Amino acid sequence: MAAVEYRECLKNQCVAPGFHTVDGCQFFFSGNDPSAVFNCAACSCHRSFHRKNFLKREPERSPSTAESSTSRPRAGGIRRKKELFRRRRRRFTAEQKEKMLACASLLGWRVGWLRAEVESFCEEVGIEEKAFFNWMRNNKRKYETKP
Repeated sequence: MAAVEYRECLKNQCVAPGFHTVDGCQFFFSGNDPSAVFNCAACSCHRSFHRKNFLKREPERSPSTAESSTSRPRAGGIRRKKELFRRRRRRFTAEQKEKMLACASLLGWRVGWLRAEVESFCEEVGIEEKAFFNWMRNNKRKYETKP
């Protein structure tokens, strides 16, 4: 379990709405009174009004684990989340783009109640509905003609 330290008081002392004023208490001091353990002795606010700071503790290593980690280096290293879950970009062929442009202009760049037609079109062209809707949203301004 991580150690917790309570820092400055963040309670808004201002009466007027839209303003924020704090009392200047810089640290949570627990008093000697056992009935008021969660109240700060300096500002008399509850502990939940003070900023919570989690202290990082290094895990203690036993001599056997420290020895094994130094004897051989780790291969690969740690991967970042961004590298693990990168969004795959869809690439459309020129033929698919032409068909999508024709379909979108027939629909008036809005799907509305024509979901069945869009579904059959997407099966015919070989793309997902979600991909077609994304393409329509991204290319609407580029291709749409104004009356």
